[in-house]
Amino acid sequence: MKSLSILILAGTLSALIIGGIFAVTPVLAEAQPQPVSEEIVSGPVQAVAPVTGDAAAIELAAPVTELSIADPAIVSASTFTVSLEKDWTALEIQPEIETVEVAVESASNLQSFVASVLNGQADQITGIYADGLMAYEVVRQPKGNLAYVSADADDITLFDLAAQYGTQAFLAHNYLAGASFSELDLNMIITLVYGDGHLAYFRVADIHEYQALSPDSTQSNFVDLETDQEISNSTLFNQLYNNNDAIVFQTCITREGNTTWGRLFVEAVPASEDEVKAAQTSLASAEVLEPATSVTAP
Repeated sequence: MKSLSILILAGTLSALIIGGIFAVTPVLAEAQPQPVSEEIVSGPVQAVAPVTGDAAAIELAAPVTELSIADPAIVSASTFTVSLEKDWTALEIQPEIETVEVAVESASNLQSFVASVLNGQADQITGIYADGLMAYEVVRQPKGNLAYVSADADDITLFDLAAQYGTQAFLAHNYLAGASFSELDLNMIITLVYGDGHLAYFRVADIHEYQALSPDSTQSNFVDLETDQEISNSTLFNQLYNNNDAIVFQTCITREGNTTWGRLFVEAVPASEDEVKAAQTSLASAEVLEPATSVTAP
């Protein structure tokens, strides 16, 4: 009986000694971090902050997905003096909340665009619209400055000199709104918006490309890239801008590293009644353009 008591006492003392070896005080934990045993924690703990006060603070780079205890007896007040919480059983690890920006893409809405460019002037073109491609405000050139082209990416400039010859012409830099001119295709419908809200529909009829022999000059002669024939500035102007029915979009062509290497002209003529009806049907089914929204996901 005495031998049994001695064995129990010896076992108890051994347990206390082993427990003392693995016991870590807060001061030691801060001065000498200990590795996390894979037998105790199987989840991906990324970093453990120094212990302060009554409880330790722990920061996780990713949520702990699993926490397993190999031997529940290991986690006890006598053998594990560094606790994450005053009450281990009350510890709850919350998953991180991630906010994701989701761009909601849908077709541009003509009605909302028209409302944004109204000014009450029935004789002024205030906007240019092509479904899925263009929705630009039209601005005027300063009086006497026929070379002016807006530097605003949301604007197209009305060409005053062409208007004096009876043609509505629109200018834009090819690195701004003019980039969309090169995406216009034959038979595409373009909508002109007037200041009082009424609309006029045009169909793309011709697309012309020219090399400018003096790229940086407004008086340059040109070479037709389709026929390889040279044409004077004045002749080209008369061909393009002496037409009461058509509208013209003009921008530069970039080649060989030169943003003014050539010129692009897109001509559009009044759309037929059937083409207008088809365009109106398509626009009526277009969805409203929505802004980006925030979605919170666990």
